[in-house]
Amino acid sequence: MSVQLHQPSEIQRGRIAYRRRQTIRSVLLAALSTAVVGVALAIAVTGAPGWERVKESFFNPEVALRYLPDILEGLWLNIRLLVVCAVLALALAVLGWQRMLFRGEHDAGLELCERAVALNPYNRTVLDLAAVAHLFGGDLDTLIAYAMRAMALSPGAPDNYGCVTHVASAHLSARRFQESLVWAQRSIDLEPGYVYSYLFLAVANAHLGRVDEGLHALETALSIRPDLPLFHTNPASRFPDRRQIMIDGYRLLGLQPP
Repeated sequence: MSVQLHQPSEIQRGRIAYRRRQTIRSVLLAALSTAVVGVALAIAVTGAPGWERVKESFFNPEVALRYLPDILEGLWLNIRLLVVCAVLALALAVLGWQRMLFRGEHDAGLELCERAVALNPYNRTVLDLAAVAHLFGGDLDTLIAYAMRAMALSPGAPDNYGCVTHVASAHLSARRFQESLVWAQRSIDLEPGYVYSYLFLAVANAHLGRVDEGLHALETALSIRPDLPLFHTNPASRFPDRRQIMIDGYRLLGLQPP
Protein backbone atom coordinates (compact mmCIF):
# COMPACT_ATOMS: atom_id res chain seq x y z
CA MET A 1 0.00 0.00 0.00
CA SER A 2 1.46 3.35 -1.05
CA VAL A 3 1.48 6.27 1.36
CA GLN A 4 0.83 9.72 -0.04
CA LEU A 5 2.88 12.47 1.53
CA HIS A 6 0.96 15.45 2.86
CA GLN A 7 1.08 18.42 0.50
CA PRO A 8 0.39 21.79 2.12
CA SER A 9 -2.21 23.96 0.49
CA GLU A 10 -1.41 27.25 -1.18
CA ILE A 11 -2.74 29.18 1.83
CA GLN A 12 -0.62 27.13 4.24
CA ARG A 13 2.49 27.63 2.10
CA GLY A 14 1.81 31.36 2.17
CA ARG A 15 1.56 31.33 5.96
CA ILE A 16 4.82 29.40 6.28
CA ALA A 17 6.59 31.84 3.97
CA TYR A 18 5.17 34.80 5.91
CA ARG A 19 6.34 33.39 9.25
CA ARG A 20 9.78 32.76 7.75
CA ARG A 21 10.02 36.36 6.53
CA GLN A 22 8.89 37.65 9.91
CA THR A 23 11.51 35.54 11.69
CA ILE A 24 14.29 36.80 9.40
CA ARG A 25 13.07 40.37 9.86
CA SER A 26 13.03 40.03 13.65
CA VAL A 27 16.56 38.60 13.70
CA LEU A 28 17.89 41.37 11.45
CA LEU A 29 16.22 44.08 13.54
CA ALA A 30 17.61 42.59 16.75
CA ALA A 31 21.12 42.38 15.29
CA LEU A 32 20.93 45.95 13.94
CA SER A 33 19.62 47.40 17.22
CA THR A 34 22.32 45.57 19.17
CA ALA A 35 25.02 46.94 16.87
CA VAL A 36 23.64 50.49 17.14
CA VAL A 37 23.52 50.33 20.94
CA GLY A 38 27.03 48.86 21.04
CA VAL A 39 28.45 51.61 18.85
CA ALA A 40 26.67 54.29 20.87
CA LEU A 41 28.03 52.88 24.13
CA ALA A 42 31.54 52.66 22.69
CA ILE A 43 31.40 56.30 21.56
CA ALA A 44 30.00 57.44 24.90
CA VAL A 45 32.58 55.53 26.94
CA THR A 46 35.62 56.49 24.87
CA GLY A 47 34.50 60.14 24.79
CA ALA A 48 33.89 60.40 28.53
CA PRO A 49 36.25 62.37 30.79
CA GLY A 50 38.90 60.13 32.33
CA TRP A 51 38.78 57.52 29.57
CA GLU A 52 42.52 57.77 29.00
CA ARG A 53 43.17 56.99 32.65
CA VAL A 54 40.78 54.04 32.59
CA LYS A 55 42.39 52.79 29.39
CA GLU A 56 45.86 53.04 30.92
CA SER A 57 44.76 51.29 34.12
CA PHE A 58 42.61 48.44 32.77
CA PHE A 59 43.43 47.98 29.09
CA ASN A 60 47.20 48.27 29.08
CA PRO A 61 48.74 44.97 27.85
CA GLU A 62 52.08 45.73 29.53
CA VAL A 63 50.39 46.11 32.92
CA ALA A 64 48.31 42.99 32.32
CA LEU A 65 51.39 40.90 31.51
CA ARG A 66 53.25 42.31 34.51
CA TYR A 67 50.54 41.28 36.98
CA LEU A 68 49.40 38.08 35.23
CA PRO A 69 51.50 35.78 37.49
CA ASP A 70 49.96 37.34 40.61
CA ILE A 71 46.46 36.96 39.15
CA LEU A 72 47.06 33.31 38.28
CA GLU A 73 48.49 32.66 41.76
CA GLY A 74 45.41 34.18 43.36
CA LEU A 75 43.16 32.13 41.12
CA TRP A 76 45.04 28.94 41.99
CA LEU A 77 44.72 29.78 45.70
CA ASN A 78 40.95 30.18 45.31
CA ILE A 79 40.69 26.83 43.53
CA ARG A 80 42.65 25.11 46.31
CA LEU A 81 40.46 26.71 48.97
CA LEU A 82 37.31 25.57 47.16
CA VAL A 83 38.59 22.00 46.93
CA VAL A 84 39.62 21.94 50.60
CA CYS A 85 36.24 23.36 51.68
CA ALA A 86 34.35 20.82 49.55
CA VAL A 87 36.33 17.86 50.95
CA LEU A 88 36.15 19.13 54.52
CA ALA A 89 32.40 19.79 54.30
CA LEU A 90 31.78 16.30 52.94
CA ALA A 91 33.94 14.77 55.67
CA LEU A 92 32.01 16.66 58.36
CA ALA A 93 28.66 15.53 56.93
CA VAL A 94 29.77 11.89 56.77
CA LEU A 95 31.17 12.09 60.31
CA GLY A 96 27.89 13.53 61.53
CA TRP A 97 26.03 10.68 59.90
CA GLN A 98 28.35 8.15 61.53
CA ARG A 99 27.78 9.60 64.98
CA MET A 100 24.02 9.49 64.52
CA LEU A 101 23.88 6.05 62.94
CA PHE A 102 26.31 4.12 65.10
CA ARG A 103 26.43 6.06 68.37
CA GLY A 104 22.98 7.58 68.57
CA GLU A 105 24.53 11.01 69.19
CA HIS A 106 21.87 13.02 67.40
CA ASP A 107 22.77 16.49 68.65
CA ALA A 108 26.46 16.08 67.87
CA GLY A 109 25.72 14.52 64.50
CA LEU A 110 23.31 17.27 63.52
CA GLU A 111 25.80 19.93 64.59
CA LEU A 112 28.46 18.42 62.33
CA CYS A 113 26.02 18.26 59.41
CA GLU A 114 25.04 21.89 59.98
CA ARG A 115 28.70 22.91 60.01
CA ALA A 116 29.17 21.05 56.74
CA VAL A 117 26.27 22.94 55.14
CA ALA A 118 27.59 26.27 56.46
CA LEU A 119 31.04 25.48 55.08
CA ASN A 120 29.77 24.46 51.64
CA PRO A 121 26.09 25.31 51.15
CA TYR A 122 26.21 24.49 47.41
CA ASN A 123 27.31 20.85 47.61
CA ARG A 124 24.44 18.51 46.69
CA THR A 125 25.92 15.54 48.56
CA VAL A 126 26.37 17.56 51.75
CA LEU A 127 22.81 18.87 51.51
CA ASP A 128 21.50 15.36 50.89
CA LEU A 129 23.28 13.94 53.95
CA ALA A 130 22.12 16.84 56.10
CA ALA A 131 18.53 16.39 54.91
CA VAL A 132 18.42 12.71 55.85
CA ALA A 133 20.10 13.51 59.17
CA HIS A 134 17.19 15.81 59.96
CA LEU A 135 14.77 13.03 59.07
CA PHE A 136 16.25 10.78 61.73
CA GLY A 137 16.98 13.35 64.40
CA GLY A 138 16.13 16.90 63.44
CA ASP A 139 13.64 19.32 61.99
CA LEU A 140 11.39 18.26 59.12
CA ASP A 141 11.05 21.71 57.58
CA THR A 142 14.85 22.04 57.51
CA LEU A 143 14.96 18.68 55.76
CA ILE A 144 12.61 19.98 53.08
CA ALA A 145 14.62 23.19 52.70
CA TYR A 146 17.88 21.28 52.19
CA ALA A 147 16.32 18.85 49.73
CA MET A 148 14.75 21.67 47.73
CA ARG A 149 18.07 23.55 47.63
CA ALA A 150 19.86 20.42 46.42
CA MET A 151 17.34 20.01 43.61
CA ALA A 152 17.63 23.69 42.66
CA LEU A 153 21.40 23.34 42.30
CA SER A 154 20.99 20.66 39.61
CA PRO A 155 17.40 20.67 38.31
CA GLY A 156 18.05 17.98 35.71
CA ALA A 157 20.24 15.67 37.81
CA PRO A 158 19.32 12.00 37.28
CA ASP A 159 19.40 11.28 41.02
CA ASN A 160 16.99 14.05 42.01
CA TYR A 161 14.40 11.40 42.79
CA GLY A 162 16.26 10.86 46.08
CA CYS A 163 15.74 14.48 47.10
CA VAL A 164 12.10 14.29 46.04
CA THR A 165 11.67 11.18 48.19
CA HIS A 166 13.20 13.03 51.16
CA VAL A 167 10.49 15.67 50.81
CA ALA A 168 7.83 12.94 50.63
CA SER A 169 9.19 11.33 53.81
CA ALA A 170 9.24 14.68 55.63
CA HIS A 171 5.60 15.38 54.80
CA LEU A 172 4.67 11.84 55.83
CA SER A 173 6.48 12.19 59.16
CA ALA A 174 4.63 15.48 59.72
CA ARG A 175 1.35 13.68 58.95
CA ARG A 176 0.81 15.81 55.86
CA PHE A 177 -0.36 12.78 53.92
CA GLN A 178 -1.71 14.49 50.81
CA GLU A 179 1.56 16.37 50.28
CA SER A 180 3.53 13.19 50.88
CA LEU A 181 1.44 11.38 48.28
CA VAL A 182 2.13 14.07 45.68
CA TRP A 183 5.88 14.07 46.27
CA ALA A 184 6.11 10.28 46.35
CA GLN A 185 4.40 10.14 42.96
CA ARG A 186 6.85 12.73 41.63
CA SER A 187 9.72 10.52 42.74
CA ILE A 188 8.17 7.52 41.01
CA ASP A 189 7.78 9.54 37.83
CA LEU A 190 11.51 10.34 37.97
CA GLU A 191 12.67 6.83 38.93
CA PRO A 192 10.08 4.02 38.74
CA GLY A 193 12.46 1.53 40.33
CA TYR A 194 13.06 3.29 43.66
CA VAL A 195 11.28 1.12 46.21
CA TYR A 196 10.94 3.65 49.06
CA SER A 197 8.85 6.00 46.94
CA TYR A 198 6.21 3.27 46.67
CA LEU A 199 6.32 2.67 50.43
CA PHE A 200 5.65 6.33 51.17
CA LEU A 201 2.91 6.33 48.53
CA ALA A 202 1.35 3.23 50.06
CA VAL A 203 1.38 4.56 53.63
CA ALA A 204 0.11 8.01 52.61
CA ASN A 205 -2.78 6.41 50.75
CA ALA A 206 -3.51 4.17 53.73
CA HIS A 207 -3.77 7.10 56.14
CA LEU A 208 -6.02 8.90 53.65
CA GLY A 209 -8.35 5.89 53.55
CA ARG A 210 -7.41 4.86 50.01
CA VAL A 211 -6.72 1.23 50.77
CA ASP A 212 -6.83 -0.07 47.20
CA GLU A 213 -4.33 2.52 45.98
CA GLY A 214 -2.14 1.82 49.00
CA LEU A 215 -2.15 -1.92 48.43
CA HIS A 216 -1.26 -1.44 44.77
CA ALA A 217 1.72 0.73 45.69
CA LEU A 218 2.81 -1.76 48.36
CA GLU A 219 2.58 -4.67 45.93
CA THR A 220 4.73 -2.75 43.48
CA ALA A 221 7.34 -2.11 46.18
CA LEU A 222 7.47 -5.77 47.14
CA SER A 223 7.72 -6.80 43.49
CA ILE A 224 10.85 -4.65 43.24
CA ARG A 225 12.32 -5.94 46.51
CA PRO A 226 10.51 -9.00 47.88
CA ASP A 227 12.74 -9.27 50.99
CA LEU A 228 12.01 -5.71 52.12
CA PRO A 229 11.68 -5.64 55.96
CA LEU A 230 8.60 -3.51 56.43
CA PHE A 231 8.36 -3.58 60.22
CA HIS A 232 12.01 -3.13 61.16
CA THR A 233 12.99 -0.31 63.51
CA ASN A 234 15.88 2.00 62.76
CA PRO A 235 18.18 2.52 65.77
CA ALA A 236 19.39 5.82 64.29
CA SER A 237 15.93 7.37 64.57
CA ARG A 238 15.50 9.88 67.37
CA PHE A 239 11.73 10.02 66.97
CA PRO A 240 10.03 6.60 67.11
CA ASP A 241 6.69 8.26 66.36
CA ARG A 242 7.88 9.02 62.82
CA ARG A 243 8.56 5.35 62.25
CA GLN A 244 5.26 4.46 63.89
CA ILE A 245 3.43 6.32 61.11
CA MET A 246 4.83 3.79 58.64
CA ILE A 247 3.86 0.82 60.82
CA ASP A 248 0.35 2.16 61.36
CA GLY A 249 0.01 2.59 57.60
CA TYR A 250 0.96 -1.03 56.98
CA ARG A 251 -1.61 -2.14 59.52
CA LEU A 252 -4.27 -0.04 57.85
CA LEU A 253 -3.46 -1.98 54.68
CA GLY A 254 -4.06 -5.27 56.52
CA LEU A 255 -0.47 -6.22 57.31
CA GLN A 256 0.66 -7.41 60.71
CA PRO A 257 4.21 -7.58 62.10
CA PRO A 258 5.73 -11.08 62.07
